[in-house]
This record gives sequence, structure tokens and C-alpha cells, in this order.
Amino acid sequence: MLPAPSVQGQSIDQVIKQVQVPDLDSNRDEIAFLMDLVSRALATTAIERGEGEKKQITLGEVQILAQKSSQRFVSIAKFYRKKWKQLIEKWYEMKNANTPNNSKKNLFKLDSEGKLWNKDVYAKDWKSKAGYDIEIASSAQQEEEKMSAIQRLMLVKNQFPNNQVLQEAMQRSMLEITSLSTETISRILEAEKNMQEQQAQMMQQQNQEEGQLQNNILQGMNELKSLA
Repeated sequence: MLPAPSVQGQSIDQVIKQVQVPDLDSNRDEIAFLMDLVSRALATTAIERGEGEKKQITLGEVQILAQKSSQRFVSIAKFYRKKWKQLIEKWYEMKNANTPNNSKKNLFKLDSEGKLWNKDVYAKDWKSKAGYDIEIASSAQQEEEKMSAIQRLMLVKNQFPNNQVLQEAMQRSMLEITSLSTETISRILEAEKNMQEQQAQMMQQQNQEEGQLQNNILQGMNELKSLA
């Protein structure tokens, strides 16, 4: 049952031998020395490196730990995205080489009203001699970038509080964070625009009525003065 050749006259211990690997207990002091040497060379504390060395730390230290840990994951994600990009490039080359130009697939798409649309897509429709650009991004990174963009828009909006175009751009960015479809977002923005137009018309009508009332009062006062 052992994957070893049977040698006549020899025991199994003479055919298979386990390699004895010593533990690293004897090297721990050297490893700790090197880590301490690097830390002193960088002139950074454990908190700055994203490492907690005390059981009780302040709220500010917790925030620094979270920030440094996030930066560490970002640096690791760079190599993670590189591997995914290489995998996608290999998949595309294999797909492109093993798909005849006359092959087709019947694809379906469901619209916002629940109606199903189908279309025959041939290989020549998606094949490209120039190839495609590949972009790798995690969902968490995309959400973080959207939130950061909204914060920047809100900061800019404070400088232009009455700019309608900027207001619509910020509203669209906020709606795109949700799982709403593009059609639903457009309908929400259209309804908001109509409501604002109705409010503007009501304000205009109210101003006209107030102006007419003031004119009537002034006209009545002038008539009373002429009678007197």
C-alpha cells in the first residue's frame, strides 16, 4: 500500500525515510532581532505599522490601526488583481482561439417591464483584432470610490448651492449606489424634476397673486386719497 519499490531483503525503513525538519525555536531570537532592526530603520511605531502591542489602546490608536490595516490590504490587492488579469487574458485567448467565426449564441435580456428580448450573437460580433482592455476591481473598492466621489460632489455643491446641474449629478451618483436599475433611476430623477418645476410654478403664481394684491391695495389707497 506504500508507493515505494519493494526491495528484497530490505525493510520499509530502508526504502522510505522521513525527512526530519527541525523547528524554528532556535531561530526565533534571530527573527525577532531582524524585525526590530527593520522597525528601527523605518522609525515607525507598532501602531503606525498596523500592529497592536497593548491590550488597552485609545480610540485614536484604533482608528490608526484600521487605516494602516486598510492600506496593507490595498497593497496586497494590487498583486491579487494582477493574477486575476493574467487569468482573464488566458481565458480570452483560449475562447478566441476555440470559437469559430460562424458560431452563434442566442442571448436573452429582461427589461424593466419584465419583457424578455432575445438576439442571436455571432462570434464575429464580439471578436476584435485589437483585443480588449481589462479592468479588475472589487465591489468593496467600487463602493468606496463611489462614496468618495459623492463626498467630493457635496463639498463642491457647498460652493455652488443653487446650481441645478450639480444637484442632479449628485442625486444620480447617490442613486447609483443602490441596486436600482437605470430605468428606475431615470424615472426618479424625472419625477424629482417635475416636482421642482411644479413648485417653481406655484411660487411664481403666488408671487404674481401677492403682487396683484399689493397693486390693488395701492390703487384703493390712491382712490381714497382722490376722494378726500
